[in-house]
Amino acid sequence: LLLGMPIKSGTTRTWPRCEWRRRGYDAIYVLRNLKQKDRPLIPVAQRSWPEDAAACLHAASTLLRKNPSDWEAMFVRARAAIACGFPHRAFADYARLLCNGLEADAETLTFAMGDMGRLLQEQRRTFSQFMPPTSAEKDVDSDSGAVMRPCIAKIKAGSLLFRDGMPSSALPRDGTGYTGPDSNTTDSRALPSARPVSRCLSRVDGSTVAGREEALATAAAHKPFVMSHAHTFGSGRGEPAWHGQFLAQQLGNLRCHVLSAPAATRRFTYYWGGDGDTVHNRYEAPSPVSSHACTFGEYMSYVQAANRRASGTPGLSSMALSCSLSDPAGNSLSRSIADSSVASNAPQVVYLQTALARTEPGASNISIQPIPGAALRAIVASLATGLKTATVSRNDLAVSNAELVGMVARAAEVGRWTRSALFVSQGGETSQVHYDHYDNIYLQICGFKRILLLHPLHASSLYPYPAHHPLDQRARVQLDDLPHEHELRGGGTFAEHFPRFTEAVMHEVLLGPGDLLFIPHHWWHHVETVKPTVAGDFVISLNLWFDFAPKLLSPHRPLSASFMLELSRHLEFYLGMHIDTKYFGAFFAMCIDELQAPNEPHAAARADAANAGSLPRSLLVLRNLVFAELATSWLGWRGLRPFFCDLLNPLRFDGLQHKSSSLL
Repeated sequence: LLLGMPIKSGTTRTWPRCEWRRRGYDAIYVLRNLKQKDRPLIPVAQRSWPEDAAACLHAASTLLRKNPSDWEAMFVRARAAIACGFPHRAFADYARLLCNGLEADAETLTFAMGDMGRLLQEQRRTFSQFMPPTSAEKDVDSDSGAVMRPCIAKIKAGSLLFRDGMPSSALPRDGTGYTGPDSNTTDSRALPSARPVSRCLSRVDGSTVAGREEALATAAAHKPFVMSHAHTFGSGRGEPAWHGQFLAQQLGNLRCHVLSAPAATRRFTYYWGGDGDTVHNRYEAPSPVSSHACTFGEYMSYVQAANRRASGTPGLSSMALSCSLSDPAGNSLSRSIADSSVASNAPQVVYLQTALARTEPGASNISIQPIPGAALRAIVASLATGLKTATVSRNDLAVSNAELVGMVARAAEVGRWTRSALFVSQGGETSQVHYDHYDNIYLQICGFKRILLLHPLHASSLYPYPAHHPLDQRARVQLDDLPHEHELRGGGTFAEHFPRFTEAVMHEVLLGPGDLLFIPHHWWHHVETVKPTVAGDFVISLNLWFDFAPKLLSPHRPLSASFMLELSRHLEFYLGMHIDTKYFGAFFAMCIDELQAPNEPHAAARADAANAGSLPRSLLVLRNLVFAELATSWLGWRGLRPFFCDLLNPLRFDGLQHKSSSLL
């Protein structure tokens, strides 16, 4: 029996709950002072506090081992831990009380928040002693900064964490909360199933007023959709036919960006890292694709030679190309990557992904690339005009292609137009599952592409690479392995490597000529090009990327799912300033154990052992401050558990090769 707890024999209290709580704030009642049931609790004198507090701490811990959700014992143990000089343990118990709700009344929860506010002051002082500013923090705060990657620059300009310094109160701000991807509840995890769920993406008819109105409404809700009969460039009457010779004439001697990948995988992705990148250098680099600069005519020659070689006809075996890798925003990465497989004449496939318009580093306006061909240059110019002049209020069908793109952009309230890219391939290529920091309007011109989209909060099913990995923003799950799901290319099965993948919900679409696809920022997507029925034809797409950075500077509460995913990434980046990344999996497992302790006895046992001293005090204090910041600024206390379970799955870090670090 502890501080107002009911007699375990089943009888009810004979004293007011408010009385033991008020008196218990300054003095703990000790179980051994109760000699018979229904006897009023006897307050312990202030002078005997230390001894009685220790006894109370032990008694409460005993009861919690039997019933981890006993909120009254949890409350008493927190008070006793404060008296015994264990503030991080007290904070953990209060966090369990607030995160899981349990059956505590509002007065008790308010009481706990008041105590937590006082505990936070001490936790902040302890944090400054154990973890002074690191060199990584100095890099982030400096104007020069060694971090050059655009999305990291966004974190420098608008981190979602600790905007007002370390938290000083446990009271969440108005509007905080966490909502899962498929319901309005705080638990977004799908029911277990044998296979991931696949759904058809919402498709609207762009040839009707009603279809366009539905498309604009979906864009305004910031959800993906595909519009048929959008008459994208090259697919309508009077439009020039887009084929290899047309593009060769229009692009002329313009140097294009081409990726090459081993023919055995046909997988393409961007890759970060290098000597100038102080963020993505914590893990050993995977085997990357290589990047080249060449004219479209040279690209066609290589493709034709590769086709001849595949058919047994002697031809060009490799391509001497200069390396010049760029990311989707057109910013040069910290290094160029040479693919040894090209030098060794291993079979390669190539994928042209080149900018037609881009915002140069340091510039505020987008500029059209020096395209030699008048027809292609006019198309890109019309997009710029359409984005400026289009209005959502028009409900007639007499709008141009560019105006339709502008209407979708206005409805979705996208950010600044950052880049437009041309995608050309022969079919069979795949883009690794990833998300972008850009809203994407994707126009299919020739051929077909199969695209799978997943909600941002289904990250737990995709096992994303960590934020400090060269494949940041990409998933470890390869969806092109699904036809062979019983045996992965690297060995093993999906069930062995990715047990939570069956919880995924995928939205599938077959994108054809004349289709327009809207992909909101932070939505996971996997892209496959379908081989054309006519040999030698190309699959051609054109897109527009819009920056989301302005939204990051002033996000609304509650955070959208996209910003929840970004928040988890900011947390990893922040923790990387203080903890070696090889401990990330263990750290997040510790956090999840703490948050699940009232519901899972084994998690409670591990969490209690950690709070009792099995982990360094510095890590416990860091965990407590992170909990307080996330709960009070964005998630609310009850949102912490699903946030960590959905977006910070410890299994993401298993099997990755780490580099040495001087951090904890």
